[in-house]
Amino acid sequence: LSRPVIFTQSQLLPNFGLSTSFDNISVCLIDYSETLPVTQLTNWHGMYQPAVVRTPEVILGHPWSSSVDTWTIECLVRFIS
Repeated sequence: LSRPVIFTQSQLLPNFGLSTSFDNISVCLIDYSETLPVTQLTNWHGMYQPAVVRTPEVILGHPWSSSVDTWTIECLVRFIS
């Protein structure tokens, strides 16, 4: 990566023994067959997420953007913790 990866969190979490170094980072991208090209986001107002991780703006029928991915990741992390 040419730029550092910035992690966001909504609350302080305990250190799970994970390294804070960026020397050895691995990323796993997962496709749940619910993908949508970014170019279509501005015109999309449908329910295009699995119901279990659906964001409030999608449920309420408001326009949404790639920020819904943050919500989805937070939901998945919560489910496995």
